[in-house]
Amino acid sequence: MKILNKKIDIRFYSVALILCYPLLKFNIISILTGVCAITSISYFIIYKEYMDKKYLKYFLSSSSFVLIMLVTLLYTDDLKQGFIKIQQSSSILIFPLIIFFFQRKITSKQFDKLLVIFNTACLLSTIYIYTEIYKNGVFSYLFEKEVSFWNNPFRDVLNNLSYLDLHPSYYSIWLLFCALFLINKLLTRNKSLSVVFSILSLVIFFIFTSFLFASRATIIGFFIAVLILLILKIKSKLNKAIAVSLIIVISLISITQISFLKVRFFDEVNAQKLRPPVGIAHTSSNIRVGIYKCASELFQKNPIVGVGIGDVQAELNNCYLQFHTRVYQEGNYNTHSTYLNLLLSGGIIGLLLFLLSIFLQLKLALKSENYLYLSFIILIIPFFLFENVLSRMHGAVFYGLFNALFIKQILSTKK
Repeated sequence: MKILNKKIDIRFYSVALILCYPLLKFNIISILTGVCAITSISYFIIYKEYMDKKYLKYFLSSSSFVLIMLVTLLYTDDLKQGFIKIQQSSSILIFPLIIFFFQRKITSKQFDKLLVIFNTACLLSTIYIYTEIYKNGVFSYLFEKEVSFWNNPFRDVLNNLSYLDLHPSYYSIWLLFCALFLINKLLTRNKSLSVVFSILSLVIFFIFTSFLFASRATIIGFFIAVLILLILKIKSKLNKAIAVSLIIVISLISITQISFLKVRFFDEVNAQKLRPPVGIAHTSSNIRVGIYKCASELFQKNPIVGVGIGDVQAELNNCYLQFHTRVYQEGNYNTHSTYLNLLLSGGIIGLLLFLLSIFLQLKLALKSENYLYLSFIILIIPFFLFENVLSRMHGAVFYGLFNALFIKQILSTKK
């Protein structure tokens, strides 16, 4: 193993394999995570390495809210459901543990390689998705003047893929993170015209694809992240003003003129009054009104420590019975918010630990002047608001893995 590791950094490439997860099924992602853990720990023991204590505070700050969720198992009634929820969020614990303590230092060059691998995986999976869109004859909808928010055909194709199990919002945030990485590359180094053209083409391709799936939270986060990235990276005041103005104009035109976005940002919100749904008259907006109402009632019962991670869904389902609709029973809706889920599961303590974790990550990104990491955090903050990110493997892997890699790379190159 030592001889092999001199030629190939097996630990590094075990992480690289996991970053191909946009192309992989859930069970394969789990297997590769196990392989990465075993490989990393094995080499750590073989080389008789020592754990660097400086990573302990970063591990605790990144994972403390998940540790609190483990504590809630002591008072949750449905232990089985509690363990299922912990398993879904386990990436938030596993990846920082492996990467901080059992992986070698990650240089800036290695980190770029990892991001290129992830970009390539997203590109290949997008090509596969476009073949499915073509097979289903959905491209004709691109030329429709009016698109109904009740039925987005592109989202339908993504939700019914034969090979992959993808959610439009989670897939969109991967593509938009790839776009941020590429934009950061354009702003970092002088490049030839052909390279600039190639990178811009990929950026436009990823953004265009994400627009088809019309995930509001990810698009909002992306435009904010791009604005901040441009403000921090561009030195010239004139160029900065031009770039910022351009992004604001593009964002306004996108959400008001592109039919797939317009129906999601405006038509869907205006279609129903902002109150819990009645009968079959529902949209994703008024469904959320009912969710937030029940979340508020549930929070008032156990504000400090929550109801326990295993009981949140059962309590919500019981609360949904007050509404005159079967929408909630048919959809089994969760909190649709990471912040709300932590608040109901672990109370104010769980939510505060999570917010503290986000604050420390923002502080580290600014202090190290790693603006790509900063844009990653800004991209995902609105996503946490509208999606229960840590309850899905794709969300937990995306956040847990990249957050750990960013921190490892910053501390590895820190003077």
